[in-house]
Amino acid sequence: LEIHPQFEVLYEVKKPLILKKGIELTKKLQALEGDGLSEVSRGIMKESLLNWEEYPLLISISNPMQLMLNTGNVHPFISWGVYLDDIFEAIKEQEENKIQERVLLFKNLGDKTRYEVVMNLAKGITSTKVIAQNLHVSPATISYHLNNLVTAKIAYLDQVDGRYIYKVNEEILKAAIEELKKDFLMK
Repeated sequence: LEIHPQFEVLYEVKKPLILKKGIELTKKLQALEGDGLSEVSRGIMKESLLNWEEYPLLISISNPMQLMLNTGNVHPFISWGVYLDDIFEAIKEQEENKIQERVLLFKNLGDKTRYEVVMNLAKGITSTKVIAQNLHVSPATISYHLNNLVTAKIAYLDQVDGRYIYKVNEEILKAAIEELKKDFLMK
């Protein structure tokens, strides 16, 4: 009873946000076919877990970034943090950015000259002049391709014994291959 008046004051300030989020979430769930809850929650919660004909949603300001399934009550409900959509949107953006990075990486490796530049770097050949001679192109062409490879994170500039040299970013390439396997459901 002592806390309730303080809660009412806090709730009045947040009430428009809570109502807005509740309406938005309800509309999203109703618009989606199939397992809308899974899609909206980025796969964290599936409707098949509920075994309910309907699932009441509580938009929470006390746990604004939490998704909670409360089945312990006589009337079970889902507690959806008022800022949870922002988190899911950030996750979605991050996943899309990673895909864009992989696409850029594979586009760069799809260019024959860039692929050959990476092969030279992998063999320890770091001189743009030597790589240019090996590939029968100008050093300026190699510099252009190296800049693109660095932008795509395939290569990076390192300092060894006071000299700047390009190296193959093995970690990025290995990670891209693993992500490619996941993307294409390969083992």
